[in-house]
Amino acid sequence: MKQRSAFGYLILAPQALLLLLTMGVPGVFLGRLALARTDFIGWEWVGLQNMVAIVQDAVFWKALANTGLYVVFIVPTTVGLALLFALLAYDLSRAMRSYLRVSLYLPTLTTGLIIATVWRWIWHPSSGLANWMLGLLGLEPVWWLGNRLSGIFAISCNLIVGGLGFMTMLFLAAILAVPKELMDAAAIDGAGPWGVRWLVIAPSIFPTVALMGTMSLLGTAQMWETVMMTTNGGPDHGTTSLMFDIYETAFLKGQFGLGSAKTLVLVAVVLALALVKRQIERER
Repeated sequence: MKQRSAFGYLILAPQALLLLLTMGVPGVFLGRLALARTDFIGWEWVGLQNMVAIVQDAVFWKALANTGLYVVFIVPTTVGLALLFALLAYDLSRAMRSYLRVSLYLPTLTTGLIIATVWRWIWHPSSGLANWMLGLLGLEPVWWLGNRLSGIFAISCNLIVGGLGFMTMLFLAAILAVPKELMDAAAIDGAGPWGVRWLVIAPSIFPTVALMGTMSLLGTAQMWETVMMTTNGGPDHGTTSLMFDIYETAFLKGQFGLGSAKTLVLVAVVLALALVKRQIERER
């Protein structure tokens, strides 16, 4: 038994070493930076002063609140729409399923910066597609990127559309792996088409749904390039995400110590959200 355990540890050793090099060493360096004031030219140890500066930074708290709004809007909407599309598509013909997969997955093949540029045109106040459609309905144009809530909504729509195809494909693959006998048994017991979907299929693919929810949460919490290309954090930091605030602090202002301290806070927030989600799944 001891020989088998030793052999198992030997197999895991290369992966453990790689994990230590790629995560442990940068983590230690990040913690060291968080205790200093530096632009990589000068270096001054300041201890916990960076954390004190974070507490007093109004922009940081606004970015943290904005990130919470992004997570609340993007994660359930993306997971819900992807699950709905997958449930609608699972009993379509193979040709129709293939068409749906391709049409939904195409935005995923395009880089985020290009997609953000297209969406910036869509939300343009005078020549954008969104206000043109509002005009067809007799409604006044909206300055979508000109205030906080509509700007967060606009950026969230960009991210939802970008991640919808990949998630739908995974849900559809999970649905097609559900044993057909379960669905046939539910149909014999009197469940209709949507009864089979919600009472049999949805619970069967819950682990996949939970995994995609976690991935969407982590991705949303680390989002910054869409904000940069769409609103650059404006107006008045109204759409700034926490990751964009870190980027702005470290790379635009040259305050790498303060940026590292904010990164530690972001890591703590993401870990806390992941632990809460895991506890909810366990109770379920």
